[in-house]
Amino acid sequence: MAILQIQHRCPHCKELKDFSLSEISEVRTVDVGKRTPPLWNWTSDHPPKRTTTAHGAEFCGLSRCPHCGNPVMFVVETTDVQAKAALAMSGSYGAKERAIYAFEVVQTYPTVEPHRSHPAWPERIRKPFIDVQQMVDARMSPSLILTTCRSVLEVATKELGGEGKTPFERINDLARKGTVTGSVRDWADEVRKRGNAAVHELEAGTDAEARDYVAFIKLFLRVAFELPEEIKGLRARNEAQ
Repeated sequence: MAILQIQHRCPHCKELKDFSLSEISEVRTVDVGKRTPPLWNWTSDHPPKRTTTAHGAEFCGLSRCPHCGNPVMFVVETTDVQAKAALAMSGSYGAKERAIYAFEVVQTYPTVEPHRSHPAWPERIRKPFIDVQQMVDARMSPSLILTTCRSVLEVATKELGGEGKTPFERINDLARKGTVTGSVRDWADEVRKRGNAAVHELEAGTDAEARDYVAFIKLFLRVAFELPEEIKGLRARNEAQ
């Protein structure tokens, strides 16, 4: 029997679904501000004895994704102080107080891979590229994903100082300057052409192609922006020694 329902993104299929948790573990209190070392107190049989205040209440629950059917374990924590205390003292979700709890998923097993971003990227492309990764997870239209990839690539080539009126001209210029390699140039041009086709043909592209191009954009941004910053930092540390 389901005890709690939580909306979360499945770590297996990436779909955002309502998970019905069952097999709830024993509830325990935790001082959420002192996780190192954690201050745990089991409360299934007795109230907490080693703390004067229930700083939080945490429990685990099992569920299966309604979409793909794969198992997921959730680590859940209450987010309201009074609700935490009531839940911790009761030792179960069905507290007599019947307080309204706010829940936060603090961990899943397996974990949900975070969307890629980096402070070295131009600020203009950070949110759009996170959005496009979410679009891939949601299995949205490949044409929309490819179009966004093209837009990210256009901004990136301008930020890198590529000269030319079109993205292709700028990519060629960057390759001549050694900012990107010839292989990266060829892949970037493929993304550009596929994005152009997606604008005019709404059915253009497949889910697999969309995932491949998003993976390429990650590689492109790492080579063009992240690695130079890492090298700069390494040189600065070596000079400081």
